[in-house]
Amino acid sequence: MNWLYQSPSIAFDANFESGNLASAERVNEFEYDLFIQPDISTTTRMWFYFRCQSVPLNQPILFNIVGINKSNTTFSTQQRIIVRSTSRSKWQRLPSTQQFYTNSSKHRCYSSFPILSFSFQFEVQEEYFFAFGYPYTYSMLQKFIARIADHSLPFVSIDSLGKSSQDRDMTCITIGRPSVFSKYYNDKRPETMHTVMITARTHAGEFPGSYICHGILEFMLSNNPKAKFLRNNVQFKIVPMVNPDGVFSGYYRTNSNGYDLNRNFYEPVNQTQEATIIKGLAEELMGTERSETVGSFDQSTLNSVLLDIATQEQIGLTEASQDEDSSQSQSKPQSASGNYKSPLNKEKSKSERLSAVPANIPKIPVKATKLSYEQMIEQEHAKSALNTQPPHKTHLDFVIDLHSHSNQSGGFLFLNPDGYIFQRAKRQRTEQVFPQILAKNCSVFGSLQSSFKESQNVREGSLRRAFCQLGKQKLADDCPYIYCLEISNSHGPDPAEGGKAQLKVEEDAESSDADQDMEEEIPDQKFVIYTPEKYMQIGEKICDSLYDIYSKLFK
Repeated sequence: MNWLYQSPSIAFDANFESGNLASAERVNEFEYDLFIQPDISTTTRMWFYFRCQSVPLNQPILFNIVGINKSNTTFSTQQRIIVRSTSRSKWQRLPSTQQFYTNSSKHRCYSSFPILSFSFQFEVQEEYFFAFGYPYTYSMLQKFIARIADHSLPFVSIDSLGKSSQDRDMTCITIGRPSVFSKYYNDKRPETMHTVMITARTHAGEFPGSYICHGILEFMLSNNPKAKFLRNNVQFKIVPMVNPDGVFSGYYRTNSNGYDLNRNFYEPVNQTQEATIIKGLAEELMGTERSETVGSFDQSTLNSVLLDIATQEQIGLTEASQDEDSSQSQSKPQSASGNYKSPLNKEKSKSERLSAVPANIPKIPVKATKLSYEQMIEQEHAKSALNTQPPHKTHLDFVIDLHSHSNQSGGFLFLNPDGYIFQRAKRQRTEQVFPQILAKNCSVFGSLQSSFKESQNVREGSLRRAFCQLGKQKLADDCPYIYCLEISNSHGPDPAEGGKAQLKVEEDAESSDADQDMEEEIPDQKFVIYTPEKYMQIGEKICDSLYDIYSKLFK
């Protein structure tokens, strides 16, 4: 119906990786309704990412994004649509004066939820891209993994766990000198290879998880003394993209078969083979030995260290009263940012950018030459003795599943309140240690009224709940500590700053696990907008917190 209007219509499409736009309808001379494509076999609509071409110049255009099926999102507070163009490759947030998130009477026939509208004026005739958040695509991850592989670092192993439903690699990056190259083992063979497992992008559209995971990898590959300590004593198993098909297709929660993987870890089916693969990795890391004794908790040196930390930090006061807050202040810790050099320093040329993916791989925060890093590795291993015997067994200590939240500012962690069989009191205290330390190191998790939440009943198919049950079956009270880390899609306290650990257990937090909470702002709290760099800082803080624990275990 272009004959109704004096100007030509804008050309819309989402025919590129992670793109999402179902259709566009011109409703006025300078107004368009844009409809989000739902996840396959579901009604979930949240992620959008589309391109505009043949645009009118110097004329404000109103766009209405129809189909977001949540009443409360951070679009009503601080989240903004981001935009980039051919000549301006860096993503920029729209000004608050150009974006509106309100109920619309003229769109009631399409949606009962608020409509996200924005005004934009095109100044140059070129391609423009608009997105829900900062895209981190499957191809971006593959390029980053290739850069890691090019350096042939002796403490890194890159393996494919298997194939997704659409035949994409599910990559696992193993970091840790003893577990990868046996010739670098120390003289004393470790009895147990302590292991940390980290997963991201189980829900396809939760892009912050990829940037946090990227920050973890950057830190762990650096020459930071804490990173070297962790590599020498702990094995990291990192799966950066659990749901590559959903990410590629531009979905928000499901895989290519329409299944929410985070509801299918307990009993995966053929259509959720990604969950089967990840669960298989966890089973392998938990080992074949079964522990059914009362003393299994106390036999673990890690649990002893966590109990000591809990006593020193007065963690576990919620056992006496679930409603009392226990808060402790700590001076701002030294930031990990800027204190290390990464070997992955090569700047990308324009020819190396993805032609089909209008997004760039996150830049590495600090540069270093490959030669200097190789010299560091040589010095690190100079005093290592040749010992080809592996550790007696692998023990999975921590599992951290990275997610994002569309309704809240800041971040929080879900833990398992029933990760015990015999030692209830001790286990409940040690469960709180990692959230407490992370809260002190990173204000994102320390300035909320509840920096961690207990959740047990409804979400039995989630990775957190399914792996807890698996761990108890195999290891009894020495079950791994399994956390679901949630971070805002938009804003919150500055991750570069330390926080106050204000812990308050919420018994019924299931709605949060489903990403349905109301926005929860803290009075007088200073917020920053979360960018890829801020999310990567959170990844560094996670590593800092793990170092604070393991440095007490390996004295």
